[in-house]
Amino acid sequence: MAPGPDNGTYVSIFTEGGPDRGHVVALLDKAGKPSPGWPVLLPGVYGCDLLLPVDDGSVRVVCDASSGDVQIRRVFALDANARLLPGWPIDVGDIYTGRMIGTDLRTVEIVRVADGATGPELVHMLTITEDGTTRRGVDLPTFCCDFFIGPDGTGWATGQRDWDTSVKTDVAAFDLDGPRAGWPRTFDSNASTPAFDAAGHFFMVVGSPIKKPDRTVVLDRDGRILPAGSDDLSIVSSTTRNGAGDTTPGEPTVAADGTAFVVNTAGGATTIVSLDPSGQPRAGWPYRSALQMQWEGFCGDGDTGCGQARATPAVGSRNTLYLLQAASGPSTGGSIVAIGADGHVLAGWPVRLTRAGSQFASITVAPDGGVWALAIEPESRGYSATVLSIAADSSIRYSTTLVQP
Repeated sequence: MAPGPDNGTYVSIFTEGGPDRGHVVALLDKAGKPSPGWPVLLPGVYGCDLLLPVDDGSVRVVCDASSGDVQIRRVFALDANARLLPGWPIDVGDIYTGRMIGTDLRTVEIVRVADGATGPELVHMLTITEDGTTRRGVDLPTFCCDFFIGPDGTGWATGQRDWDTSVKTDVAAFDLDGPRAGWPRTFDSNASTPAFDAAGHFFMVVGSPIKKPDRTVVLDRDGRILPAGSDDLSIVSSTTRNGAGDTTPGEPTVAADGTAFVVNTAGGATTIVSLDPSGQPRAGWPYRSALQMQWEGFCGDGDTGCGQARATPAVGSRNTLYLLQAASGPSTGGSIVAIGADGHVLAGWPVRLTRAGSQFASITVAPDGGVWALAIEPESRGYSATVLSIAADSSIRYSTTLVQP
């Protein structure tokens, strides 16, 4: 889900059957009804996992596709009336992150080494303008793993190494012209993936395998460590993977003004520390709950290599933290709780699902102060998917079921 024009909601919906069936994108209006011209079927694609809204009301959708025997990424640009913009779609290589900078899509494209060839894998920044024109930046050898685009358009790369001794984390910043001065930087610690404030500052949680607890570190694009980082925290930041996956600390959730939230889920409970923009603990926190946070998706008994991602919290107006929590028992469903700036649950919350086995899988902040939440509920066969629009006072503005097996 992503914010659309006039308090509407863009929704990306997987279809069964692979690329022959395509992928559905819908724009729901503020009453939860499909806007004129929507939904649309994007043909010949599958796995559309990036949904990027634009301030002019249009949207970019990044999907998996095939060109002959080669897997590619295909990017669509649709206006608010469901019309494909001239010059689109665009076929590109491997891109798995993206951000809209005005009407330009900025991303990182990975240049894979051809079969039988030697040499390092390369990456470069890629910009796709509103008319579909592409500009590729300077090729850079990659030292690892994960790539991100900050709100100011800066590219970031992070990765861990030396796991057999004392783990180190490398961080680099780059743009279309290549690496920025002052990078890379290396930290003698195991660091999370990043989060960003509105200014583009890079927030991460770092924790040494030897020295605990964790702390936050804040960097600017010029490689400076800013004083907004914290001292040692009272908790350890739990990994955001359950089962198969990495063991790095969980990334912080960061508000536009630099307020940060760090989550611990040890022992099946939830503890959250909040830090103000100067890195100091906020009064009234930590928040504590006996409930576990929600994990996305399902792993069956005996599934080998199955992993789940922890549902990501969201920060709304007045730095309200919205948290997805797992069911309290087998006879009920998951819930959403809204936590105010003072660390206390707001009046009217949580909002709960009552059907056994149901869960809130994701949440998106609405521009008017409410949220959209995706509820997944078991049916006689398969699962249904329903979008709920929830006001800041917890009242349900609409409930629209999009998938019904």
